[in-house]
Amino acid sequence: ALAKRNELTLEGISQFFANVDKEVWKFETLCDLYNSLTITQAVIFCDTRAKVDWLTKQMEDANFTVASMHGEMLQKERDAVMTKFRQGASRVLITTDIWARGIDVQQMSLVINYDMCTDRENYIHRTGCSGRFGRKGVAINFVSSDDVKLLRDIEQYYGTQIDEMPMNFTDLVLLLSGAMLLLAGSYTCQSSIPKPQKQEPPSEPEISVPDHHKSLAQKDGAKLVLVVRTDLNMSGSKVATQCSHATLECFRKAARAAPEILKLWEYSGQAKITVKCRRQEEMHQLYESAKERGLVSHLFQDDAKNKDKSKDKPGELTVLSIGPGPISVINSVTGHLKLY
Repeated sequence: ALAKRNELTLEGISQFFANVDKEVWKFETLCDLYNSLTITQAVIFCDTRAKVDWLTKQMEDANFTVASMHGEMLQKERDAVMTKFRQGASRVLITTDIWARGIDVQQMSLVINYDMCTDRENYIHRTGCSGRFGRKGVAINFVSSDDVKLLRDIEQYYGTQIDEMPMNFTDLVLLLSGAMLLLAGSYTCQSSIPKPQKQEPPSEPEISVPDHHKSLAQKDGAKLVLVVRTDLNMSGSKVATQCSHATLECFRKAARAAPEILKLWEYSGQAKITVKCRRQEEMHQLYESAKERGLVSHLFQDDAKNKDKSKDKPGELTVLSIGPGPISVINSVTGHLKLY
């Protein structure tokens, strides 16, 4: 029987969809989201056992750390996987619908429907995993044009809302998972946030934020700016995930280099805008200009499109994040750019 409205609830779960009309776009979007997945713990649902095995291999081949579980595995193997996941040793679990009702991991607050559910009941059991134990959760649905009708049917039946994945997706996951805390009047990031086990670009030197930036931020306010390249023709979902990663890196840098400005920005409403530039060279110039002015900034380099692993080619620079910093100083760098 279909789950009754009063037996299960989507209350407290922020639900989103990402348009992925081609199957290959699903994998690219998932790779882009990996940093966000490992902020908390996440479960990825596929529609078949074969898809679970395929996706697990694809992720491992791309140097991402994941665990997987389905009904064809031995009970001993399944128990070992769940034990590691419950203990936090595994951060991302790929599985099938058969486990949608039995995953009771308290630290898990993010669900991704890699393959869209076939009916309403499966949806609420999958998505409800992220909101158990009275906590808030996040669910992302990878949908094609064929899935839109079912998505709207789920919205209407359960009286819920499923929005397109926003630019500030990582901000939302951070707040829901408790990864960012305001404690004793100072801003700290939990040191337990794991780092993805994939090739990272060389570390940048710590920025030295000028002392007068704090007084400027107190006077004029603080904001964060995301600069997106328009010449790459990225999809909306791609832009959202790239912006999320760039934002997260600026959070981490600001927590070390400018905690007082970061706290001021947090308390004053988290002003953030997205603007656009046309070329990689222009983005580099903006980055250098931001560094010269002592602004926290991060260039995000996409490597998900590098399919030829025999060639050591750098990925495209897709998003530049600047701030949080004094509005007047950031405007001197990006004020001439048009809104995205």
